[in-house]
Amino acid sequence: MSKRRNVAVKHGRMRASKRRHVSPNDGEPSALLCPITHELMTDPVVTADGQSYERYAIEQWLRHSTLSPLTNEPLTHLNLTPNMALRRLIREWIAQRDANAADKALGN
Repeated sequence: MSKRRNVAVKHGRMRASKRRHVSPNDGEPSALLCPITHELMTDPVVTADGQSYERYAIEQWLRHSTLSPLTNEPLTHLNLTPNMALRRLIREWIAQRDANAADKALGN
């Protein structure tokens, strides 16, 4: 995470974009990206509003705000629930991406 983004998250000022985002480098599907960091999640969690975020990013956000980063609405609670289904999808996507890269490297 960039220093600028980190500072914004720390101070609860960052409002994540609602636009669909795909990384130009790896083509990650936007559903696998954290709406705060815009990076591929490794430890996705769900907040009270049903949105998924990278754990460290939403924990930083919640230190300074009780509002949803996406909707700016108050969260009914601050509990974070691991999103095991999304974590599994991300791992499967990474495995497929790596397999495709290996095939390309071998000329297949």
